[in-house]
Amino acid sequence: MRTWSLSLPYRRPPLNLNQRLHHMAEYRIKTQLKQDIILLARAHKIPRLAAVTAELVWFKGDNRVADSDNISPTLKPCLDGLVSAGVLPDDNSDHVLRTSTKVLLRRDHEHRGSFVVLYIRDLSGLAVTR
Repeated sequence: MRTWSLSLPYRRPPLNLNQRLHHMAEYRIKTQLKQDIILLARAHKIPRLAAVTAELVWFKGDNRVADSDNISPTLKPCLDGLVSAGVLPDDNSDHVLRTSTKVLLRRDHEHRGSFVVLYIRDLSGLAVTR
């Protein structure tokens, strides 16, 4: 089972459930996220996969508690980017077997600073064939 770590160029997830953005501002952020994932997937040479799990992890630079599910809106454009990059045929439940989000506080990781990583795990052996 191969795993790819895509380090996003953000200190924090650009979308969260508490935001109230104008629809055009939200569209621009989603478009940028999608483009970032396309570039990262190509740079990492991720092959076409039949099934994956996707985990979005925010490594916080401080110890203030944050809800893991609050960053979930950032994950959907990332999955769309994987489809656009040709990594996945679709982002439905046949190909994306599980998604998760996690926030790691400063005390829970050894890295410095705040950053966001998307982990893609190849589970093509478990893909649904129709």
